[in-house]
Amino acid sequence: MDLASLLLSIHQKNFQNIDSVESKINDLLESYDLDESVPDWFIDMLTAVDSRVSREGRFESVGSDIGSVLIELDEDFGWDVDDQGELITASFPKLSVDVEISREALRDDGVGCCSYRVMLVSNAN
Repeated sequence: MDLASLLLSIHQKNFQNIDSVESKINDLLESYDLDESVPDWFIDMLTAVDSRVSREGRFESVGSDIGSVLIELDEDFGWDVDDQGELITASFPKLSVDVEISREALRDDGVGCCSYRVMLVSNAN
């Protein structure tokens, strides 16, 4: 599944407002040149969210384009994203999924990297 389709699927599963979202998502991705080149880790992470699968991954860096897209999804579409610099969190309550993207992770050999974690959460009150 391509990035626009994944974002649209996640949006439709979590939010009621879906009018004209597809074209707005496409415009957003185009403005950050993510309509053609997307980091593999980002697709893997979103696929896990969309499929409700726990998953972790490590990768070299979070580009400013990815961080900006997530913040715009929060501002324009009501996604629950919080970028605290070293950590980005996102919550998808209807899917019972939380995401953490760390800019301060370590590889097994001790070298700095970034990581993501997709977690299934309980919605019990």
